[in-house]
Amino acid sequence: MAGWQVQPAASPGRGVRWLLALLALGAAVVILPIALWIGSQILYGVLPDIDTHVTAVAHLDGNVASVAGETNLPDGAVISYRFFVQDSADATSINGTTTVRDGRFALIADVSGLPVGRPSVDLTFGVGWDVDQPANVVLLYGPYGQRLAGDQVWSDSGDNLLEVTMPVIGAA
Repeated sequence: MAGWQVQPAASPGRGVRWLLALLALGAAVVILPIALWIGSQILYGVLPDIDTHVTAVAHLDGNVASVAGETNLPDGAVISYRFFVQDSADATSINGTTTVRDGRFALIADVSGLPVGRPSVDLTFGVGWDVDQPANVVLLYGPYGQRLAGDQVWSDSGDNLLEVTMPVIGAA
């Protein structure tokens, strides 16, 4: 009686293994971000809103504008500013950013490039809008500022933004 020889099962070829690995990686690249986004929407929808505010005073001395303010934004939060002249046909503006430290922020800007007239300044804070915020700020407010709330907050295309506009006072 002849002995039975068992042939080992054929394993998938090298090309098939690479194809399966690439498919798994592709699925992870597509599915993982979607799952994280859905999870963040649920999480930030359940957490309470954070009433946030900014108070500031803007002064002009010749061509130098300065702004000093206080806020309950966390340390490291980035506030964008834009100096402009309202009701001017010239839309020139002076833009930049400042960072919150210990509940305060300050900035100085040369506004000599603005058109003639009394300047105003916009102060804007947003997450996922205009500037990159540090991780602690994104975690606190959500990737679209979902938890950002208060009298100075408005929504634009699903992003919540805090914005304050004020005249720059002083000698021109």
